[in-house]
Amino acid sequence: MSMITEKQIIGSLVNIIDPEAGKPVTDFIPRVVIRDNSVFFTLEYSALKTPEQIKAKEQLRDLCEQEVKKIKGVGDVKVTVSSTKEDPKVSKKSPIMGVKKIILVASGKGGVGKSTVACNLAVALSKSGKRTALVDADIYGPSMPKMFGIAEKPELINNLMIPLEKFGVKLMSMGFLVNPDAAAVWRGPMVTKALFQLMRMTNWAFDDREVDVMVIDTPPGTGDVHLSLAENYIIDGTVLVSTPQEVALADVRKAYDMFNKLHIPVLGVVENMSYFEDEKSKNITYIFGRNGMKNFAQKAGINFLGEIPLNPKIASSSDHGIPIALNDDYKSIASLFREIAKKVC
Repeated sequence: MSMITEKQIIGSLVNIIDPEAGKPVTDFIPRVVIRDNSVFFTLEYSALKTPEQIKAKEQLRDLCEQEVKKIKGVGDVKVTVSSTKEDPKVSKKSPIMGVKKIILVASGKGGVGKSTVACNLAVALSKSGKRTALVDADIYGPSMPKMFGIAEKPELINNLMIPLEKFGVKLMSMGFLVNPDAAAVWRGPMVTKALFQLMRMTNWAFDDREVDVMVIDTPPGTGDVHLSLAENYIIDGTVLVSTPQEVALADVRKAYDMFNKLHIPVLGVVENMSYFEDEKSKNITYIFGRNGMKNFAQKAGINFLGEIPLNPKIASSSDHGIPIALNDDYKSIASLFREIAKKVC
């Protein structure tokens, strides 16, 4: 097999012109990486501010991939588009069109009810009068289609997706775009691209009403999605969710440390499944221990936003696509989410 060279790659691209810049795309390729028969490079531009600019650069990216694949011996080709600043000290973060404020909901581990809290927080914010959006960024395990009882796919207008809307909340989720039973077996770059599509290729102000606050349900743990959000978007703060027991708190400490390192403010913590209250006797049992998150918040010097009980009605409401925060039959639980919403925003 003949060796593939950078000169071959660049030579195949010199006739692709960026119409906006009036220059060949090769002027925007700082370097080419060749591994065996795979080729990787990035089209680096200064800040891309509009969906139209982003779409145009993605079309150029596709053309580049097609041309490089024509070279004999080339196998896999991966081209990315990057938005950078000339001054490296200036952040490449930019706001999302039509969105005023972004709040993350995160957890150190799975199974602590993070998505349930994100879902009901968004509904509670909407009921408080704020124009609210919810992005299901848990790419590998999207829950919001089920929790909101939505099976439709978003409409595409002028190359932008129109978010679905229910209970006063604008919604986007990978669960709307893929087969619900299909696994997302993706590496980091694909996850980052999917997140970009959800965030920036969606017209959040399609109805001429800007979003006051966007809630983002992030995946459990500390990984690619969190890093991508921190690097590319202006995040106003995060809410950490955990159950009270030490095995969960150990991971929430890591999440707290991550957000500190990423310079994202932690608005506070929510303790989920704090206790079980017997409906008849009203006796309370602390199944997973007591005051775990409250003690953590006190030591860390951050807000303790509230505790949510372990109640079968919460799970049942989620399974039936009716978030408990808007269910008048369970006012006491709904009020807990409303109080958390007041403290957050």
